Amino acid sequence: MKLLKSKHTMMVMKRPQHIMGVFQKGIEEEFAKYCEDFQIESSVKSFLIFIIDQDLISPAIMKRYVILYEFEKLYPLHKFHKTQTVFTISNKLNISERTIWSALKYKMEKYKKSRGKRK
Repeated sequence: MKLLKSKHTMMVMKRPQHIMGVFQKGIEEEFAKYCEDFQIESSVKSFLIFIIDQDLISPAIMKRYVILYEFEKLYPLHKFHKTQTVFTISNKLNISERTIWSALKYKMEKYKKSRGKRK
C-alpha cells in the first residue's frame, strides 16, 4: 500500500508513519466493505457519503468548506466586495452572515499561522 502524498499528509509526518498507514488501510477496507454492503459503485461521491456516515467529517467542517468554496467562486463576480459576497452566500445557503464572516476569519487566521511557521 502506498501512502497518500498531500499537504495534510506532510503535516501528519510528525506523527508515526505507522498510524497514517493503518488509518489509510482501515479506511480503504471499510469503504470497500461499505460499497459491497450497499451495492454501490466506488466513486468520489460514494466515498464522501461514507465519510459522512462514519462521522469522520463533522457538519461544521462541511459548512465551513461550502462557505469558503462559494466565497472563492462569488468574490470575483462581486468585484471583490466582501460584504456583498457574504450577503449573497447568506441568502443562497440560508446561513447567517455572522457564520460566514466567522468562516472567513478562521481561514485568515489559519493562513497567517501557516505563513508564520515557514519563516
